[in-house]
Amino acid sequence: MADEASSTHSGVQSTPFVRRIPCKRCLNHYAQYPTKNEEANGAQLVACCEDSSASDECTRCKHGNKPCEKIDKAFIAVAKKLHEHAQAGYTDKFKKYQLAGRKALFKMQNRSRARNRRTKKDKIAIKEHAREARALTDLKIRLDMANSLSVIANAASILAYNKWHTVATYDREVADNYQGVLDDEADEIEYAESDSDEETEEQA
Repeated sequence: MADEASSTHSGVQSTPFVRRIPCKRCLNHYAQYPTKNEEANGAQLVACCEDSSASDECTRCKHGNKPCEKIDKAFIAVAKKLHEHAQAGYTDKFKKYQLAGRKALFKMQNRSRARNRRTKKDKIAIKEHAREARALTDLKIRLDMANSLSVIANAASILAYNKWHTVATYDREVADNYQGVLDDEADEIEYAESDSDEETEEQA
């Protein structure tokens, strides 16, 4: 929540909605003030204030159309101290804490870069993990297909064997029956020839 205040100290723009803790952008404004441009234009210190539109952004970030980032917890104490002295104007106490503010900003930037590097590494690791997962899935699919083909091949082999065995048995039975018929016919022919010889002898 914003603390209501009406700072009328020299060098500070008056506002009724000064924040309790400044954002990073306003802390940077405090730490770098006055820049050459601000000094040339006679720009005043501007306190970090709530935007009147009930936005979560402060006035500076809202007007600049920039993200309003919070201060890292480790540097809140320094930021609050500089923020308090900023409301009193560009005084010796304010100048004293400016150096601490610049150091805090520098450390926050380093932390942010480290987080970004970790984020990039995480993204690379996630992509690598996804690639390995796809390769494993592809391997499983190929193994399943190979197993299915093996089952089909075995089934076809068994079916072919059973068919051959059935046909072979049938062929043997047919052959045996046919041989029996041939044997019977041979016996009849032999018997007929024997009768014919006997009749010839009787006639003689």
